[in-house]
Amino acid sequence: MVWVQSYSKNPYMTTSFTLYSTCQKRHQTMKELVLNTSFELDVLAVVEALKKFRIYVLGTSFKIITDCDALVKTLSKKELNPRIARWALYLQEFNYTIEHRTGSKMAHVDALSRPPHCMLIQNSVHLQFLKAQQADDQITTIKTLLETTPHDNYIVKNKILYKTVNGTDLLVVPDEMQANIIKTAHERGHFAVLRTQDLVSKDFYIPRLKDKVEKYIQNCVTCILSNRKRGKQDGSAFTSSAFEDYCKKQNILHISITTGLPRSNGQIEKQNSTIISVLSKLSVDDPEKWYSHVPHLQEILNSTFQRSIKMTPFKLLFGTKMKSCQDIEIVVLLNDEITAQFQEQRDALRQDAKKQIYKVQDENHCTYNLRRRQAHKIQLHDLVAIKRTQFGPGLKLKQKYLGPYKVTKLMHNDTYDVEKCDFVDGPLKTSTCAEFMKL
Repeated sequence: MVWVQSYSKNPYMTTSFTLYSTCQKRHQTMKELVLNTSFELDVLAVVEALKKFRIYVLGTSFKIITDCDALVKTLSKKELNPRIARWALYLQEFNYTIEHRTGSKMAHVDALSRPPHCMLIQNSVHLQFLKAQQADDQITTIKTLLETTPHDNYIVKNKILYKTVNGTDLLVVPDEMQANIIKTAHERGHFAVLRTQDLVSKDFYIPRLKDKVEKYIQNCVTCILSNRKRGKQDGSAFTSSAFEDYCKKQNILHISITTGLPRSNGQIEKQNSTIISVLSKLSVDDPEKWYSHVPHLQEILNSTFQRSIKMTPFKLLFGTKMKSCQDIEIVVLLNDEITAQFQEQRDALRQDAKKQIYKVQDENHCTYNLRRRQAHKIQLHDLVAIKRTQFGPGLKLKQKYLGPYKVTKLMHNDTYDVEKCDFVDGPLKTSTCAEFMKL
């Protein structure tokens, strides 16, 4: 046995040297075990340990403690066999001293290579389970029954009740400890139901485990705020006082919608999606100059037939077909716009367009409702988590939901005003919708 100890008194390094040296001595290949004496194996253990930990001990002073008295004496001799001489030359680059210590005083080294002995450790966890089982009436009843007859694969070992499941003895968890066991397993990574259930069922037996795991995870605040909302997914408005003052001065009616809910402003969002798509294609050669294509895009959109009004927007506004700006006749056309019948014709066109818009909206509404799941009705003063709709740099791994929030007002179209209940991340007050909320 060999114990290499650094003068830095680093317990982790000492443990590593001890383990490596002992293993090197005990687990050499069969070839070297045949060729070497026990003395040579002790020297080899020192050499191999120093090779392994050379970067840690080179240039520092350390001590080699060994139970091989011959090792201490032999390395100081002038005449050595070639193998020992080669190892002695390698050791010369290190600053070390060798100390002999009898094997009876180095049991901690030999323990690493000796067969382990089974020991029953009465630790705090064992005593905690024993005490909790003794206080559980149902477990006590089963233990009493087992004294006379076997029952449902239950067994008692060391005064603790186990249940044998698929050849494995699982510790029966008392009622008062079940929540803590499930909590510990779940918080190892905030896993889902199946993974948490597997972790618990490896060592413990809890009746109706799946139901209890599901109930715990449904009330885990960390999971509620971090996980994405399951199922089909159904958004911030300009709310500053400066913008509100501007709208009043300019006689602008500002209608706010729920953040991240495009259908609340469907007509504008649909047009925006078309604009973004066309701009990206027009500016494919130089995306940073997208703004230079806006006038051309406006002309294209105003002269494009729209299904909802059955004509082009330009014709709906001016009552005539648009001609390109290169066409000289456009000037003549604009001068002849105002005629006696123009206003009457334009009003008629607008009425037809309005009817067509309503018709298309009704069709789209019916089509959307066929695929949309009915939103869960949330009551006043309910506690909810709301979806994080604003993302930016460094927020990718942030919680997907914020809260808890309290519902302060019920509004139309399954939208709600909510107010923050605690000192947590998120706005103090905001509006949201049922699709972005979780109880």
